[in-house]
Amino acid sequence: MPNNNQNNTPQQEVGLFPVIPGREPGIAMNQEPSLKGDIIFVHGLGGHQWNTWHWQQQNDSSRKVDDSWPFWLAKNPELKELNVWTFGYDSSQLGQSPPLLEQAELLLNCLRAKQIGQKPLFFITHSLGGLVVKTMLRLDQDRKDSPNNNTQTVLNTKGIVFLGTPHNGSVLASFAQILPRLLVSSTAEVLIPSDERLRDLNRWYQIYAPRLKIGTLPFYEMRDTWGVRVVDQASANPNVTNQEEIIGVPRDHIEIAKVQPADHFVDPHVKNFILKYLNDDNSDKFSRGKLRELIEKLTEGELNPCLDRFPALLKELERKKFIEAPVETILKYFDKRQEEYPDFLAAVAKHSRSTYNRIYGNQ
Repeated sequence: MPNNNQNNTPQQEVGLFPVIPGREPGIAMNQEPSLKGDIIFVHGLGGHQWNTWHWQQQNDSSRKVDDSWPFWLAKNPELKELNVWTFGYDSSQLGQSPPLLEQAELLLNCLRAKQIGQKPLFFITHSLGGLVVKTMLRLDQDRKDSPNNNTQTVLNTKGIVFLGTPHNGSVLASFAQILPRLLVSSTAEVLIPSDERLRDLNRWYQIYAPRLKIGTLPFYEMRDTWGVRVVDQASANPNVTNQEEIIGVPRDHIEIAKVQPADHFVDPHVKNFILKYLNDDNSDKFSRGKLRELIEKLTEGELNPCLDRFPALLKELERKKFIEAPVETILKYFDKRQEEYPDFLAAVAKHSRSTYNRIYGNQ
C-alpha cells in the first residue's frame, strides 16, 4: 500500500500490488464472487509501480500517491467489479540479453501466486511494459503442452492497452538517447529488443491476439521527449486485425502514461474499451460441457470432416484409440489448445448447422 506522505515516496518494489487495500488474493477472487476480473498496470523502462502513472511531480507538496490514474479506475463505479493492481519490476539495472524474458516470467509467476488469471484480465501498459506483457503471454501460450500448465492467463486475457509501446521499427537509438534523462543505467539497453526480436514478438501477437480474442487498444505520443520522438505512430501500431483504432495523444513519451484529472485523451477510451470486452459474451469461448454434448450428438459422418482440420488431434486419436473413448481424447486436446476451439466450432457449423444451433443457438 503506497504512503501518501510525499516525503516517503514509495521506493521501487518488485511484485504485484493491489491498488485498493483489503482486496487481497483469495478475498478478491474466491470470497467475492461479484468481482469479475482484474486490471494490471505495467510500467516501462525506468518506470515505477506508482510514479509512472502519477500526474504530479514527485516534489509537489500537494501530491498524494492515491490521487492518480490506477486509483481513479479502481474507484470508478462502472468498473467496481474489477480489481486493480500495479506491477513493479527493476527496469533500471539489468544484465545481459534475457532480461525481457525474466521480467515476463516474473509477471507470470506473480499472477499465478495471486490467483489472477482465472477470470477476465486486462493489462494497461506503458512503453516497454507492453513488451513484457506480450512476452509473458507468449510464454504462457508456448507452455500449453507442459504438465500442470493450463494456460489460464493467456486464455482469460480480454484486452491490452498499449501506451507508447514499440511494436516494430528501430527503437534502440531513440531509447538510448533518453536513458540518461531517465536516470537508468546504460546497461538497461539490453531490455530493448533488437529490430528482429521486436518484429518476431509482434508477428506472434498479430497471429494469436485475434485467435485468442484479445482486444487491443494502442495509443501513440504526438510530442517529442527531450527532442526525441521515442515511439512514433508507425511503431506504436501493432497492426492486429481485430484491434481498436490507434489514438494519438498530445503528450510526450513519459506524459502519455500520466493521465490527468478530467482527462479526455486516454481515460474515457480505456474505460470504454474495458467495459466493451468485459461484457463481450464470447459465445465461442471454450466450454467442456457444451463440447462433450456437441461431439456426442454429431454423427461419425459429420464429425470426421471437422477433425480433418486438426492433424495433431487425429494423431492423438490414433495413439489412444485402445486407451480411452474418442470423446475424452478430443476434450483433453481442446483443454490444452483452447485457441483452436473457435476453428472447430466453425467447422461443425459448416458440416452440421442444425446440431450446432441446438447447442449454441442461432449465432
